[in-house]
Amino acid sequence: MRRSTKIDLGIILVAIAFGAIGYEARTYLNKQFSILVSTKQVAVPGSMGAFITEAMTDEDKKDKSSKKKVETPKQKKARLKKEEKKSRGKIIHPGVLTPTSFDDITPGPKVTLIGQDQKRGLRGEYYNGMNFEELVLVRVDRKIDFTWKKKSPHEVVNKDKFSVRWTGWIKPNRTANYKFCTVTNDGVRLWVDGKKIIDQWRRQAPTAVFGKIRLTRGKSCPIKMEYYEDSNRAVAKLYWMALKK
Repeated sequence: MRRSTKIDLGIILVAIAFGAIGYEARTYLNKQFSILVSTKQVAVPGSMGAFITEAMTDEDKKDKSSKKKVETPKQKKARLKKEEKKSRGKIIHPGVLTPTSFDDITPGPKVTLIGQDQKRGLRGEYYNGMNFEELVLVRVDRKIDFTWKKKSPHEVVNKDKFSVRWTGWIKPNRTANYKFCTVTNDGVRLWVDGKKIIDQWRRQAPTAVFGKIRLTRGKSCPIKMEYYEDSNRAVAKLYWMALKK
């Protein structure tokens, strides 16, 4: 082993002395000393250390970079939870939400009305059925920040297979690009100022989805969010914030 190392080190030193180490030479030397370099059995001071580092082939670097990590279900859940927490921590509601009036709602024995006089929030229409089949509850929700899990939003609403439509007005307190974030399990759609900025109408675990739109200070714009729950855990959240320039 000592003899082989001395011979090979002699080859390197000669190559350095003549300054003629090209691509082919580096490739050959890397093959000769790959084991020695990787196990740190060769220790040469000065420029020699830099040369050995440089002698690592591009193939070695590609092999390392090409090994993509496969995300496990547990890791995905942790990542989504981190995204939700990060989004929630940044939320500043820079404006006012005003609910749609109840004037177009016809009271009846099968429809429960709650909070008609509230001036802040969004009007929530709760339906039994995942596609707004049977209206059973209309109320004002001051904010959309619900984790119902396996419970019902209200005694008249199903625990599973229900849908909600929130409507109202948003009045920004400054002109800026705004970022909206929904976190839902399951499907969600969001319109702001008549523009659909989020469309994730499908079954899913609690997932953060983002949309952007530019809003003008003091101008009230319509906002509508639709949501449906299929089964198991029910989550519905809406966050929004003005982006920095």
